[in-house]
Amino acid sequence: MNRSIFFESPFCIHMRPASEVAKFVDRFDAVVTFYKGGSFASASSVLDLMSLDIDEGDNLRITAVGHEAEQVLDSLCIMLLTLCHKGLPSKKSPSHCGVEFAAA
Repeated sequence: MNRSIFFESPFCIHMRPASEVAKFVDRFDAVVTFYKGGSFASASSVLDLMSLDIDEGDNLRITAVGHEAEQVLDSLCIMLLTLCHKGLPSKKSPSHCGVEFAAA
């Protein structure tokens, strides 16, 4: 199971958000992987996620395998939007922030 994401946030996935993502996905019975270009990273590893250098305008694919694969992908999409809004400058509205998701 996977989701395609266009990461539109001007705030990259650095140490703090990578740590939040890793802690979040570890609560689910699923193995989650982020793909960017020809590279991939375990969503459970802060260093792996940071090594992808996810930034504004990146196209990502997130896959999940396991009993809670669909649940973790749906929840992760919401979580990424929440992370985006946390760092959002007040002059921007939520519609200008975040990620576009597509089930694949």
